[in-house]
Amino acid sequence: MPLWGLAIVLSALTIVVQQVFSATARQTAARVFRTDFWPAVQGLIFMLVLFVIAILAPLLAQHDPNVVNTSAFRNPPSAEHWLGTDSAGRDVLARLMFGARVSLTVGVAAALSAAG
Repeated sequence: MPLWGLAIVLSALTIVVQQVFSATARQTAARVFRTDFWPAVQGLIFMLVLFVIAILAPLLAQHDPNVVNTSAFRNPPSAEHWLGTDSAGRDVLARLMFGARVSLTVGVAAALSAAG
């Protein structure tokens, strides 16, 4: 077989393989996004986002959640404090991020103690 014939066969084979795998990927995506599984997928995505935020809280938080700043007493949301500050002047977003760590730790510990 000449070299150009081999190139034609390989390109045809490549097109066939692409069509097979793209159809399989479409079928898999359709199966995942069906109405029976979609709420479970949404819950999984939400929990993964919470876990990532909780794990990366020290890196993501712009302010220390426990530092009291009396000059920032109950400030509304701003560029510096995205969710505002509480009655002690602490950053609400930082407190939520670090609070997620505690809540998820308690939830995982409760689930593990109930399972075992």
